[in-house]
Amino acid sequence: MKMLKWLIMIAKVKQSNIETRRLALAEKQDRDLRLLNFHRKIYDLLKFSDRADEIQKAALDRIALWKAKQLCSEDYINDWKTMLANLDDFERMALDESDNGVALRQNSPFSAFMKELMESE
Repeated sequence: MKMLKWLIMIAKVKQSNIETRRLALAEKQDRDLRLLNFHRKIYDLLKFSDRADEIQKAALDRIALWKAKQLCSEDYINDWKTMLANLDDFERMALDESDNGVALRQNSPFSAFMKELMESE
C-alpha cells in the first residue's frame, strides 16, 4: 500500500513538472512573439517614419554603450550595426523566426522605445 501511495505521489510530481514546463514554454513563446512584433514596428518606423533618424541614433548610442562598457557580445554589436546600416539585413536577421532571430531580439538596442511601442498592442 505504501508503494502505491509513493508511486501516485511520484506521478503527481511528474505531472506537475510537465505542466510547469508547458507553462514556461508558453510564456517564452508569448515573450518571443511580443518581441518579434515590437521589432516589426521598429522596422516599419526605420523604413517609413520621420522618426527613423531618432530611432537609429538611439540604437547606435546604445550599441556604443554596450561596446564601451563591454555589456554585450561583439557578435550582437556587429550584427546590430550591420542591420542598422542596411534595413534589408534588419528585415532578414532581426525579423527571422529562427533561434538566431530570437536571440537578436532579446539583445536589442531599441529598449528605449519598448514602453511606447509595446503598450500600443
